[in-house]
Amino acid sequence: YEGVPHLLTPVITDAKKATNALKNAVFEMERRLKLLASQGVRNIDQFNKKLRQTQAQPRSHDGAQRQARAAALDDVSGDAVARAIMTTDTRPKVADATFGWNGADYVVGGMAKGAGMLHPDMATMLAFVTTDARVTAPALQTLLRRVADDTLNCVSVDGDTSPNDSLVALANGAGGETVFEEGTQPFGLLEDAVRDVCDSLAEQLVADAEGAQRYFRVAVSGAADVVQARRAARIVAQSPLVKAALHGGDPNWGRIVAALGRSGATFTLDRCSVGIGGITVFARGAPVDADLDIVRTALLQPRVDIQADLGAGDASGHAWGCELTDEYVHINADYTT
Repeated sequence: YEGVPHLLTPVITDAKKATNALKNAVFEMERRLKLLASQGVRNIDQFNKKLRQTQAQPRSHDGAQRQARAAALDDVSGDAVARAIMTTDTRPKVADATFGWNGADYVVGGMAKGAGMLHPDMATMLAFVTTDARVTAPALQTLLRRVADDTLNCVSVDGDTSPNDSLVALANGAGGETVFEEGTQPFGLLEDAVRDVCDSLAEQLVADAEGAQRYFRVAVSGAADVVQARRAARIVAQSPLVKAALHGGDPNWGRIVAALGRSGATFTLDRCSVGIGGITVFARGAPVDADLDIVRTALLQPRVDIQADLGAGDASGHAWGCELTDEYVHINADYTT
């Protein structure tokens, strides 16, 4: 942060000059800070306090001091960082995965925060992934986009978004000599590990959604393509009626079918089927004579799995959602007060 605040010190009354000054200040912050992640209105005061403390501290560019600070890092600091970025989260979200290649073991670790305003594309979610694999920035960027679309971008808590979301991947290359190049077997192993970490983080985020005690995964199969499969799953996951039915333990398959119908995905009703907790409740265009007491029991579990087959192809996709509760309304009605 050093040296940045003076860029905004002059009193500026002209709107255009003010905009340019702010833009230049942001560019300078990006150049010096490299990574900037915003946590939302609740953390502004804390951010400004920390900023003032940092400005007051002497800054050293001595290499030995930087090495000493790096050596002071330990295995338990990660949990402290994961807790530090929490806002309305009730617990930190962390995950890790390991894999071996050419005699070396590699690690992928991740942490995330977010409990409300979560919706594709990520919204107020902050997620950070690290690895000791040796991989170039362009290759890691391509990998990360694929993984994000299949994991973190499948989370919907309330359908609201904001410009604050960030997913950052860092690789230091300290794990071994292998260069992980796209299209190779080791690169595939790295991508699988990153996906496992991000998928775990995605589930942890929705499981800790604001005011929710239960969450669900919508798995759509039989779609014409992956895009349609993901869209159908997301529409079900963000449906207020489906979320309310989950909260009440109501096995209302009609709300799921209705959401699928308005998703825009191609499907044939007489070949469509819907399952809740592995129990088929709708098939071939009509309800199934299922034991609804068993379905209700499934809906009252901490995690509920919903299955839908569109009968239009071979593609599949999924989305994460959560129940809608009174507590969610209270949290957001009193958010800044």
